[in-house]
Amino acid sequence: MTIACLKKYLCPFFTAAFFLCLFDISADNAEANNEIQSGLEKFKKEDYKSAAKDFLAAELFADDVSLKAKAVKEAAKAYRKAGLKNKEFDCLEKLLEGYPSHINYPQAVDREFEIGNQVYEGDFDPLFDWLPWFKDTNRIIEIYEKALKHGPFSKYSPEAKLRLGRIYLDANKIEEALKTFREIIKMYPNTIQQKYAYLELANTLMQLSRYGDGDGKHGKEAREVLKAFLEKYPKDPETGWVKQSLLESNDISAKRLYGIARFYHKIDRNEPASRYLNDILKEYPDADISDDSEELLSGIDKEYVPPMEKLKKPLKYQLYETQPLPGEEEAVIAVPENSEGKWLLPIKDKGFDTQIKIKRENIDNLDNKDL
Repeated sequence: MTIACLKKYLCPFFTAAFFLCLFDISADNAEANNEIQSGLEKFKKEDYKSAAKDFLAAELFADDVSLKAKAVKEAAKAYRKAGLKNKEFDCLEKLLEGYPSHINYPQAVDREFEIGNQVYEGDFDPLFDWLPWFKDTNRIIEIYEKALKHGPFSKYSPEAKLRLGRIYLDANKIEEALKTFREIIKMYPNTIQQKYAYLELANTLMQLSRYGDGDGKHGKEAREVLKAFLEKYPKDPETGWVKQSLLESNDISAKRLYGIARFYHKIDRNEPASRYLNDILKEYPDADISDDSEELLSGIDKEYVPPMEKLKKPLKYQLYETQPLPGEEEAVIAVPENSEGKWLLPIKDKGFDTQIKIKRENIDNLDNKDL
């Protein structure tokens, strides 16, 4: 078959197929417009859930991308009116991921943060319309994670990221929490969220260093964070806690090294034991275990000479100023209710009867003057 024959038979075929596709696309877009119109009518009647379903059906029918985006935007509006935050969030995600050039991107991201804040404060969607006390799944982690992915430097981002770190802690996702607090410190300098991220990170690392900190990395990072906080916020009210935590961290690390030194001493490897004990006395002289370390080192290393004068160790707890309760100008005795002026104990036994009589006479005189 020649090329001329092929052109003769195939060109009409492709032409017909092209027009059929155009007709099919046109038909699908028309169906989508019908669904959108139906949704708009239901929206006016305040049947928001049914309207949203029509809008999402329009997205499936439509072949034009701008028409699809319009349908999803209308669905998001309808779900917002219906108070269904999870479904609205799903629509926003569809717009941000699938139609980013057809929407106001920053506005959509801000709305995701707003939804996350509402859910964080306990405003959950109802699971069933007819059982309002049953709540839908709490998707706060997913909402904040995706919102922060789309807008890491939004005006809502610092607070949302700090909340997310605390939510990770509550969900026992420790590594995610640590990573989040570290990112806050780097990404949002000179913000209140950065300050609280320092404290949350230090506190979490302190908790980890107390139990099973084999290589001491958590204790080491905790001290770095605490020192960085003191340098950045020297006059902050939390400095008292930070200083005490720093002393506690030194104690924890010193005890860990002391345990290693005792282990080596037990198996007659005194050289590494001496090295660990010397590290304790050099790095953590204020630690509670330093005296025991010095005593053990003196028994192992005969050349070691302990200092003649012991260093005064700082307090390991915070002191608060004590003040006495303010004194009373006169003795106070409570009168039982409905006692007709009688006391539980005779006034004369307490020696206040004269004083109270004088007080009552003065009150009566004042009342008469007012009259």
